[in-house]
Amino acid sequence: QAFPFGSEALPELPSSGAFHPSLVYSHDDVRAVVEAARMRGVRVVPELDMPGHASSWGLGQPELVVKCPKRVAADGLGVEH
Repeated sequence: QAFPFGSEALPELPSSGAFHPSLVYSHDDVRAVVEAARMRGVRVVPELDMPGHASSWGLGQPELVVKCPKRVAADGLGVEH
């Protein structure tokens, strides 16, 4: 889980949420990807997977996530209880 996008509103978010500080997309990086896609007739749709990647958000902005108790058990379908 990682959150490698720069954020003007929450600048600490990618610094701890990325796999490594050097692996963060800057605003210019994102603009370049969107422009390259546009020139090829492709639309870029960002995927901000919730709740799957939300734990990485807590590394840079702990106040964004709620601490959960340890998992008690999972049933045969993998549903946590």
